[in-house]
Amino acid sequence: MAITNACRLADFGTGIGTAGAVIDIDNTNKRVGLGTTNPNSTVTVGGMGVAGTSLFVHGDVRVVGVITADHFSGSASGLSGLQWTNNASGIHTTKSVGVGTTRPDSIARVNNTAILNAGIVTAYELYGTTFTGTTLNAFTTLEADSLVNKAGTGAPELTQGATLPSPKTIGGAGGLNITGVSTITQFGSGFTVAGDVTITGDMTVNGDTTTISATNLDVEDKVIGIASTSSPSSTTADGAGFEIYGGTTNAALRTGNKSILWQNDTGCFEFSEPQKVKGVTETVGTASTYMAGNAVVMELDVANQTMFTHSMENVTNESGIGIVSFKNLPTDTGVGNAACVTVVFTQQSTTPVGKGNTLPQVGIGTSCIVSGWENGAKTVGIVTTALVGSATTVTLSDVASDHTFVSFFVHYSGGSNTDIDSFKVYANSNGSFRQGNFQQ
Repeated sequence: MAITNACRLADFGTGIGTAGAVIDIDNTNKRVGLGTTNPNSTVTVGGMGVAGTSLFVHGDVRVVGVITADHFSGSASGLSGLQWTNNASGIHTTKSVGVGTTRPDSIARVNNTAILNAGIVTAYELYGTTFTGTTLNAFTTLEADSLVNKAGTGAPELTQGATLPSPKTIGGAGGLNITGVSTITQFGSGFTVAGDVTITGDMTVNGDTTTISATNLDVEDKVIGIASTSSPSSTTADGAGFEIYGGTTNAALRTGNKSILWQNDTGCFEFSEPQKVKGVTETVGTASTYMAGNAVVMELDVANQTMFTHSMENVTNESGIGIVSFKNLPTDTGVGNAACVTVVFTQQSTTPVGKGNTLPQVGIGTSCIVSGWENGAKTVGIVTTALVGSATTVTLSDVASDHTFVSFFVHYSGGSNTDIDSFKVYANSNGSFRQGNFQQ
């Protein structure tokens, strides 16, 4: 029948169209066919469509303009030359995007290879269950306002670390929080922290020089260790200590660096400057004795203390102390040293009067042994006689319970520490100390 402007679809009954018809209208099923007499889509062009679809076209479709759709479906196996039009809305999908593959299992996949590493990804938020497996490692450049973990409750984990190219920086009011063990192998030419830094764990600094520029340095630890090494010894500790910068050295003006250093060759701390103290309290030791043949030797270790006590009741030989031995005197060859040693004797040996070292021929210091200390070892000792005032032999009181102070000045000149001529021993006494009698 002829189609005029007055015709309605209802006028065609079940529809129009014959074999070879260009237009076929199926009014009953509400379908239109173009170039087909059997439309099975709402609009079918050029052949058999897919039941339930709104538009099915056999052949090419060319559109000059914009195609807007809620979604596209199908295998897309024959698509070619598809180009997305740039617009403000971009591409939105709750699924994956695949190019050259029918089964994309990542956010973007091309020819069965997950990408997002072939350019710049710019995002305000990035969501997904996987980025190449279970880790985010497929980006050349990632631009984002913020990065959070998948749950959106914490920070992402950088399992392979992170590299900050020059001259980029890390900034922000939140700062940089490192809670685990961190190893930083290089900071380029260094780095500067303008604010406070708090380290809650241990800190290890490996380098030749550590410089701290501060007005005050407060350390909570009670012990500060220096010269640390895997196998510490007196040798490795040699020269360790503290040094205060004092400018160019000038002995006349007493300028230059000031130091307190441990010296292994003398076994002592050496001070480069004099000391001024309010008071000195020295440890007092008990002199030890041993027998050398028939002689009683009193040994005084000057490396431990220089104040000693000795009770003569321990003397079994009637003549008393036969030899006074001074050991471990610092005798660094070429450096003169001296030690003042004092012994407080208590006369307890009585028959009926005191007998220990009370006679000139057996006076204290008649025979002395001096053995030095150099380079961490004891040197061979020399035997000499103490020099006394007016050549008067030092003797002890013969009154029971009297106390006698005997002082020795042991001097090493700096020569050969095995030569008797390098040593001098001086002796002096002040005795007969006892409880006084107070009269009314």
